[in-house]
Amino acid sequence: MSDTEAGMERGAWYVRRAGEVRGPFAAAQVARYIVLGRVRLGDEVSRDGTAWVPLGSRSELLPAGLEELSNEDTLWRLRLREDERSGVDRRAGQVPSPEIAERRSGKERRRPEPEALVRARRKRQDFLRDVRRSAPSRRGWAWLGVAAALALVTMVAVLTTKPQPPSGPHCNADPAPGVDWHDCRLEGLDVAGLDLSGALLRNAKAREARMTQTRLPRADLAYADLARANLAAADLSGASLVGTNLSGADLSAADLSGADLRYADLTRARLQGARLEGAALGRAVWVDGRLCAPQSVGSCARE
Repeated sequence: MSDTEAGMERGAWYVRRAGEVRGPFAAAQVARYIVLGRVRLGDEVSRDGTAWVPLGSRSELLPAGLEELSNEDTLWRLRLREDERSGVDRRAGQVPSPEIAERRSGKERRRPEPEALVRARRKRQDFLRDVRRSAPSRRGWAWLGVAAALALVTMVAVLTTKPQPPSGPHCNADPAPGVDWHDCRLEGLDVAGLDLSGALLRNAKAREARMTQTRLPRADLAYADLARANLAAADLSGASLVGTNLSGADLSAADLSGADLRYADLTRARLQGARLEGAALGRAVWVDGRLCAPQSVGSCARE
């Protein structure tokens, strides 16, 4: 039996990112890997390694407690609860410095983490360092119990502190063609009438943004939160809007020709006069709440 057949038999899932396939993983394992950052919400998943769909479209794979894909605050809290990095260098058997713990190769491969999560991990590193330096005697075991209680209190305090989502210098970039605003908080953004051709707003949070007559051809807005945004007469031709939250958005007279709207949420969106020629609408949630057929192009076909 092949690995693919075995994965299908076990009800497991393959994960693909940038052409690289990993797995198979059990559904619960995929959910945990999302929390730990090993699997991203923008990755694709497949049961058989052939037919791929966005991870965000498979609600059964999302970790319990993650109420919506765009809720980064919830994701960071879950990550803090599930964080399994001990800070121990398994290759050397020693506790590295915080700088080494965060960078193994000199090149940062992880996304920025909230300071609260980093603090909690460093507390645990200090605790492990003390344990390694002194073998516990009978008195030592009592001391360890006290230390464990203090560590628990510290973790509870950290959990009640709201972590800030990751952000970078690109979030302060001026609006311009090709601007990089991915993963940025942009609620209330006002770029009406500006040229943002080819912009990167993947996973951005831009609820109620004002984008009337904004030029966004070939822009990447996949999985962005544009709920109740004003996109009237905007140019979104050829744009990627896969899994984008457009619920309640004003898209009247917008140019969506050739756009990829698969798995997008268009509930209660206004589409009067919008151009949809060649727009992919497979599995999108239509304005009336029904699910579009997988092969819907240009209009929402019933299954």
